[in-house]
Amino acid sequence: YKEIQSPMILLDSTFDLESYDSVNFDNQTAIYRAFDYAVKMGHKNIGFLKSKTFINNFGHHLDGFYKGIRDYELESYDHPVIELPTFIDQAYTEMKQFLMNKPSDFKMPTLFLSDLDHLALGAMKALKEFGYRIPEDISLIGYDDISACEISEPPLTTVGVNTLDIGRIAVD
Repeated sequence: YKEIQSPMILLDSTFDLESYDSVNFDNQTAIYRAFDYAVKMGHKNIGFLKSKTFINNFGHHLDGFYKGIRDYELESYDHPVIELPTFIDQAYTEMKQFLMNKPSDFKMPTLFLSDLDHLALGAMKALKEFGYRIPEDISLIGYDDISACEISEPPLTTVGVNTLDIGRIAVD
């Protein structure tokens, strides 16, 4: 980006020590609100599906997850964080590996929040193959509201991202 001479605005991205104009989502609050929703639905043992690829947005997601644990005083519950690749098929394969080799003392959460819908969808397929009923045994909340969420079985609950609004704001 430093080499680009034209005016530019970054969308949904920042670099903490660089000066670029940007329009961003409040990623931390979005996950925090999903955490709030999960707690209101009765979940206390909440896990997180974390992308193996780091971007600042995902760091903010994890911050929102940990903020939820603190604010709802759920530190005494298990809150596993499982790292998965960002592609659905790879997330599925690695979640399957995790389930085959999980520690004997591992306590499965009743709900997973996720960095991305792709992670949640891949994990959902693996969980179902291992006999978990969704949402009866375990629920998942993705992030991005991709179209595949509507056609998955069951449909994936997801945090919606309004890309049209962010585009309009950037143009303004």
